[in-house]
Amino acid sequence: NYLNKNKKILIKTNDEISELAYNFNYMTENVESLIKNLSNQKEELRQIISSVNAGIVVCYKNLSILIYNKIFEKMIKENYLELENEYLKNKNFFEIMKDKKGNIELINIINDTLKTKKNNTKEIIIDKKTYILTVASILSNENIVMIFHDITDLKKSEIIKKEFVQNVTHELKTPLTSIKAFLETMEDEKEYNKKYISIIQNNIDRMVNIINDLLTLSEIENHKMKLDIEKINIKEMLDNIIELFEKKASGKNIFLKMKLEIDEVGVFLNGDKFRLEQVFINILDNAIKYTEKGEIIIYIENEKNYINVSIKDTGFGILEEHLDRIFERFYVVDKSRSKKLGGTGLGLSIVKHIVLLHKGTIKVESKIGVGSTFAIKLPRSLL
Repeated sequence: NYLNKNKKILIKTNDEISELAYNFNYMTENVESLIKNLSNQKEELRQIISSVNAGIVVCYKNLSILIYNKIFEKMIKENYLELENEYLKNKNFFEIMKDKKGNIELINIINDTLKTKKNNTKEIIIDKKTYILTVASILSNENIVMIFHDITDLKKSEIIKKEFVQNVTHELKTPLTSIKAFLETMEDEKEYNKKYISIIQNNIDRMVNIINDLLTLSEIENHKMKLDIEKINIKEMLDNIIELFEKKASGKNIFLKMKLEIDEVGVFLNGDKFRLEQVFINILDNAIKYTEKGEIIIYIENEKNYINVSIKDTGFGILEEHLDRIFERFYVVDKSRSKKLGGTGLGLSIVKHIVLLHKGTIKVESKIGVGSTFAIKLPRSLL
C-alpha cells in the first residue's frame, strides 16, 4: 500500500490479488465522488431553506432540532435576544417554545403529525402573530419538518376591510331608509315632482340593495351566517320561483320552463330554503336581464347523493376571459349594461358563498351570442 501524490490510498500489485486491488482503487474514487456530491446537495438544501420566506425547522422524531433557517431563528430570538450561532441545534423544540403563547395548540398539531404520520396545515396564533403552520412527517427517517408562514399583516388587512364594510353599511342603511320614506311621502304632494322623485328612489333602492348584499357577504365571511336546515322539495321551490318571473319573462318574449330528470321521491334535499331561494332567484333574474329573446330552461337531474340544477339561457353570453372572475365581489362583465339594468356586482359572489355553505359546487359555461349555463351541484344531506 502507498499514498499517491493526491494522498489517495492505492494498492499496486501484479500478483493474484490484482483484481482486488483494482476494485479497491475504484471504490476509493467513488466514495470520494459520493462524499463530494452529498456535500454539494447539503449546501444546496441549506441555500434553499435560507431563501424561503418562512420559518423552517427540521426536528428528529424526539423533537430535538436538526436544522433551521434564519427566519425561524428570528422568531425565537424575540424571547432570546443573545442567541449565538447554532444555539438552537439539538435543543428540544418544545423547550424553546415553552415561553410562547399559543404553545398548547402547536403541541397538539405536532403530536398529531407524529402519531398519524400525516401532514397538517393549520392557522395558529403564537405571541400575537398569525401563522399558517405546515407540519410534515418525513417517512424515511420519521423526522418532521415545520414551516411557519407569517400572515399577520394580511390578517390585519382583512380585519380592517371587514370592519370597514360592517361599519359603513350599518351607518348608511338607517338614513337611506329614512330618505326613502320621506320621498314616498313627497310623491303624493306635488305632481310635477314625481319624475325626479322616481329617479331618486331608483338610486336609493340600488344603494339599499348594495348595502344589504354587503351585509350578507360580511355575515358569511365572518362565519356568522347560520343555515336553517329543513327538508326541501327542490321542484316545488323552483316552481314557485318560476311563477315569480313568468310575467317578467313573457314581457320579453322569453320562454321559461323546467325539465325534470328525477322522480318525485328524489326531489328532496336538506338545506336552508331561504338561502337557496336567494341563489336561484339571483341566477334566474340575471338570466332574464341578459337575455333578449329565446328561452331559459331549468334542468333538475338526479345523481347519487346529489341533486344537479342547471339554468341555461340564450342570452348575450360571457367572454371566456371573464368566466374565472364573475363570482368576485363587485366584478361586472358589462358595466354599461349592468348600470342600466341595476346590477350591484355582488349577487353572484353571494350565490357562490351560499352554495359553498351547503357543501355544493357551482360552475358556469358560456359562449358569446349563444348563452350561458350555471350548473349547481348540491348534496342531499349536509351530515
